[in-house]
Amino acid sequence: MPTAKSKDLKNAVIDLRRALNLNQTEFGRKLGVSPMAVSRWEAGTNEPPGDCVVKMAVMSGESTKFWLFMKHVGLSKKDLKHVR
Repeated sequence: MPTAKSKDLKNAVIDLRRALNLNQTEFGRKLGVSPMAVSRWEAGTNEPPGDCVVKMAVMSGESTKFWLFMKHVGLSKKDLKHVR
């Protein structure tokens, strides 16, 4: 069962992929992973490895810190808006 933090991370992955207008295969190709890996991230069963977190940070224009917090703390973009 996905944890709260993996739920926030999976939503961030889904949001980024959709914002880039890519399917899971195309998104995975840009990150150097299989479509199955992307599917597992989006389902919340696995979390992306660090190198993919950095690539997603670059692709999204967000800081790497944002994505690392998403991965390790479970913060969402909505959470950060409330803090700002």
